[in-house]
Amino acid sequence: MNARAAVPSEQYRITFLAMLDDFDQHGPHNTKLYAPAKVDFAAYVQRLLDEEQGKNLREGWVPCTHRWLVTPGEQVVGVTRIRHGIDNPFLANHAGHIGYDVAPSQRRKGYGHLALRFALEEAANLKIG
Repeated sequence: MNARAAVPSEQYRITFLAMLDDFDQHGPHNTKLYAPAKVDFAAYVQRLLDEEQGKNLREGWVPCTHRWLVTPGEQVVGVTRIRHGIDNPFLANHAGHIGYDVAPSQRRKGYGHLALRFALEEAANLKIG
């Protein structure tokens, strides 16, 4: 298992959407979160980049750094979310500062541990926690 954390980018469109198909087939509870990527991928990527800067936040949302777990073959196998604050009851009581997902077909390969490690490193860089 080898991967790196990458900033969301349109260059990963095909493999990100392939990961979403994997979720649709094997883990449909995650599909709502990623559904906008299927409608307008460029706008979805821009929204993630804006969230990192605290721009154009949806009501109740907080600034959030998104990173995609990308293999050496440029396949997106997971995502991380590092919320800069947990200033509402849902985040404080249920979600916390860090969230991550690994594509169902890529689980039990160590990617979850790697995603969490990358998220913790990013949180430390942001001075969270």
